[in-house]
Amino acid sequence: MPLRPPSLRALLGFAYAPGTPDLPDIRLSAARPHASFASPLRARSFLLPLLLAGGAACDVEPEADVDELADPSDDEIEPRSLTLEPNDPLYHSGQKWHYGAISLPEAWWLTTGSPAVTIAIADSGTLPHSELTWSSGYDFFVGDADPTDPGTFHHGIHVAGTLAAAANNGSGGAGICWNCKLRPLRVAQSGGGAQVGDPGMNEPTTTLLARAIRYAAGLPTDNGRGETVQASSRADVINISIGNLAQPCPADLKDAIDKASEAGTVVVVAAGNGDSGTTWPPSPDFNASNYLWPRCHAQNPDLIVVTAVDEFGNAEPYALQSNPLAKYPGITLAAPGGSAVNGQAGNGALIGCPSDPTQTGTHGVVSTWIPYEQTGPQCHRHWAGTSMAAPHVSGVVGLMRARNSALTASQIKQILVKTAKPIPCTNCGAGMVNAFGAVQASTFTLSITCESTGGGGYTCTSSPTGLGPWTATWQGVLNAAVNPAHANNPATTHGTCTVNTQARVRATLTDALGRTMIAEDAFLCSQLPP
Repeated sequence: MPLRPPSLRALLGFAYAPGTPDLPDIRLSAARPHASFASPLRARSFLLPLLLAGGAACDVEPEADVDELADPSDDEIEPRSLTLEPNDPLYHSGQKWHYGAISLPEAWWLTTGSPAVTIAIADSGTLPHSELTWSSGYDFFVGDADPTDPGTFHHGIHVAGTLAAAANNGSGGAGICWNCKLRPLRVAQSGGGAQVGDPGMNEPTTTLLARAIRYAAGLPTDNGRGETVQASSRADVINISIGNLAQPCPADLKDAIDKASEAGTVVVVAAGNGDSGTTWPPSPDFNASNYLWPRCHAQNPDLIVVTAVDEFGNAEPYALQSNPLAKYPGITLAAPGGSAVNGQAGNGALIGCPSDPTQTGTHGVVSTWIPYEQTGPQCHRHWAGTSMAAPHVSGVVGLMRARNSALTASQIKQILVKTAKPIPCTNCGAGMVNAFGAVQASTFTLSITCESTGGGGYTCTSSPTGLGPWTATWQGVLNAAVNPAHANNPATTHGTCTVNTQARVRATLTDALGRTMIAEDAFLCSQLPP
């Protein structure tokens, strides 16, 4: 017998705009199951009660300009970095604003990702798209190894494009970690049919998410049908643009996040859009501490919860931080989410798709798309939501792992938080994710430059990368002595040396993650000034 869901007004996990026509109930046929999505909203889509918070070398010609980039940490030495930009047309016409806001072109100069890095995406599943290359994955909604999306609302296609769409191929746009691999983990569905025996129709969404997280971490897990499944390898990060359930963090989900972090898989989630009610704007006493991810955030120190801001760091209205009366704890970072249309996320204009006059926003996050209720054509669209913000952070994690595969989940979170850009939003965690700062700090390198200052004196300057603040010890190792007052200054030191000899000085620096580097430099100690 076909299943009939509750009315959309009762179940909508997304802000409902006054004046929007009632949305009809939709009966489900006995085929593939129905789950929920809501980052962007479409008037005729049915959503179950679940909000989808909506360095390999490459042939890319870098810009000729050299940019002065101020590092957000006062303890770090201001670096100079080149930028790298791909030749994809939609990057230049639509993506520059949100990628530029996180200093991604500077990060791309350091790395564009690696096939050795895997980004798992727990979402609506896969469909063919020329810009997306999927590796094998799993369907935890149905409980089988085919994560194809049979629904009508292909949320995961858009999220995947931001994470790792092909780039520098003269077509479409660019993904953040464009040389990384995508592992699809299907956990939800909008539209289509449902079979009563499928796990997604009988178990909480949080249970499906817990299984997907374990699978992403390379750990054995139940597939919902009494069978144990396990991925052949661990993913470096899992992006979950699903949430905003008004409930505590259940034990199985908390345990999965903890176990994934221990295994080295970083868990990044979207904070959610708006209220769970049916009016817009949301109630001013909205308290996100009653919702899933903020509650998990309080229990899982390595969990990364992402909210949405504009390119200037102002909270998007659907993310609620712009409401001074809203209570919104548990946010780790902010990232570009795309501009709202009439105060709501979603409704982004289509690019290269069949025309749809209901989709009008032209300042969204631009990414890959398959039209509603279709499996083609392969196109792109603007879209907005915290669903779009989260993959910006997950993609940056992929770049960090490409730069340094040994980083732990805890270290990655520390780096992201410490290097975040200060922004006007005061309820947005540490600030805007800083791709360049985070990728640069992923590795710890050290060089020093020493020169004679004349009269038997010298000065040395250190040039570290890593995460400050640093602790330092300077030593004279040959014909040189360090001034005790400058023996522990991370940036510079001074001292005396024996005139007309080769002198050598050593620096030992330890960064905020406990990583230690040693560097030496030799110079001719001169009586005359340089």
